[in-house]
Amino acid sequence: MIPALQPNGKIRLQRTKTFEITINGLLAKRVHLIRDGERQDDIAALDRTLRVLGYEGEIASIRPTESVRVFRNGALRRACLDVLEAAEAAHQSGDCGAGLCGETLTM
Repeated sequence: MIPALQPNGKIRLQRTKTFEITINGLLAKRVHLIRDGERQDDIAALDRTLRVLGYEGEIASIRPTESVRVFRNGALRRACLDVLEAAEAAHQSGDCGAGLCGETLTM
């Protein structure tokens, strides 16, 4: 077990032998800082901390992703319901997706 310093100054043993959870949190924070346009030295400090904790991946490649909205609010739900109402028999979710793409539903 690896010792960890608690906020009250006492040391307790961690439940894991690796820093996977901490690394995951730091990677998420890095994406958040980049998205908000924070100072580069804060991001560089996170990168150094990740290396110290043993992260071996390519840190520079971890960037925020662009989200693409295909449907407006409620439009996907309405389209799925329309496909299910037009169907003559029960369908699986893949069949519903095929119906949204304009393919014919057969059973």
